[in-house]
Amino acid sequence: MCEGKFVIQHCKLFDVHATTLELLQGKFVIQHCKLFDVHATTPELWQGKFVIMHCKLFDVHSTTPELWQG
Repeated sequence: MCEGKFVIQHCKLFDVHATTLELLQGKFVIQHCKLFDVHATTPELWQGKFVIMHCKLFDVHSTTPELWQG
C-alpha cells in the first residue's frame, strides 16, 4: 500500500484551481472532489493525475510519474 499518498481518479485538470498566484507553484485546491473519490493506487496506475501529499485537500502538489514515490 501507499503510505499517505493518494491519486485523484475522478477529477480533471479543470477541476483544479490554484489557491493564489503566490501558491501557483505546486499548491492547488481540489474543487468538485470528495474524499470517497480518492483512493490509494500504484505508480503503474498513475495517468497524469494529481497526487495528494499528506492526505490533505488543502495541501496538494502536482507531480510527475518520475517524482512519484510509493
